[in-house]
Amino acid sequence: LGILSIVITLAMQASFSASLDKATESMNKASKKMDNMAKGIANENAKEMKLEVKGTAPTDINLTVAGSSSNESSDNGVWEKVLTGKDAQKDWMIMATPKIDIDKPTPDNYKVECTITVDGKKVSHKSATGTAANVMCMASDTTNK
Repeated sequence: LGILSIVITLAMQASFSASLDKATESMNKASKKMDNMAKGIANENAKEMKLEVKGTAPTDINLTVAGSSSNESSDNGVWEKVLTGKDAQKDWMIMATPKIDIDKPTPDNYKVECTITVDGKKVSHKSATGTAANVMCMASDTTNK
């Protein structure tokens, strides 16, 4: 009976130790991810990030990273930017909306979509339709990961 108790105790300790190791590993990963997010890093070790917007009419694009933003537009609705190096690791955000032009109202069937791809893997994709359609994609989007 004494040997059986020792074997059971050792098995329980081994199981507890393995569970504790997994929990510690998960906490370390979460902590690293939070540290990276605080630094504006969404995709550590990424080599290339592609930002894309596809609209069916003229489209305004807003890019935001690390607290600064810039505006661009596309007369045909299609826009793309490829980032490499450290820029590919940052938490970029794209917002796209129909371009406002009182001489050319936005068509009712206007469609816009944005996509962010990191090293060939789609990390964010959104689409919308209508005169007030707007989309926002983020490099840190976890819904597609």
